[in-house]
Amino acid sequence: MASSVNTYIHQAAGILRANRTPVLIPTFVGLLFFVPKDPEKGPALLFFLPVLLLFIVYPLVYGQYIEIITRSRQAPYADIFRAHWLNYVIVSLAMGIPALMLALVGVHMKSTAPVLKNLIAIAVEVATIYVVPLVFLLQKRLKCIPLGVKCLLGNLRFSMPLIILSLIPSIVGLMIRPLTAAAQNTLGAMMVGGLFWGVSIYVDCLVFIAAALILREKLLVDAG
Repeated sequence: MASSVNTYIHQAAGILRANRTPVLIPTFVGLLFFVPKDPEKGPALLFFLPVLLLFIVYPLVYGQYIEIITRSRQAPYADIFRAHWLNYVIVSLAMGIPALMLALVGVHMKSTAPVLKNLIAIAVEVATIYVVPLVFLLQKRLKCIPLGVKCLLGNLRFSMPLIILSLIPSIVGLMIRPLTAAAQNTLGAMMVGGLFWGVSIYVDCLVFIAAALILREKLLVDAG
């Protein structure tokens, strides 16, 4: 590749600086995880928030940044929803199959299931660095999974900075989870959890945009 991956990361950071609104949406929604909750309503909220983020917020945010990358403009969120929502949901569900299988097996592996679950989640996060951007760039579904994994494996050394960046939120999350659990519903837990969440969302969008820029130049433009 003619350009270093750091060039794309810097470009992605510039896009985020110039277009803050999309990344702020999941940031503020996710902060509700760390707000003190009613013991009776808390579990329902903790179930609803991930569903809202995964199936509504993320496809809108990713779709908006793809519009900025490919057309240098922001599009109405209704248009983004119609264009990308179903593709993103189908691919997300397909990528979640390993975790679902582990959950079924975990009934008989209670001691090791949490560790395996975390390892699989991290592995899926890394393996799909290029998958999710391809879903939005190509507006395709399942064919993006093997193509994205192939792009990663074929450019593993080049992609190492993106891999490291994608690992940071998961590793830091595992480190601070015991602290926030021990200090649940306290101001300290809210501050630490909120800071971690904001950084995680920023890094997630940074990796997504950088990967999309790489794919747009290397895969789509070169193919054309």
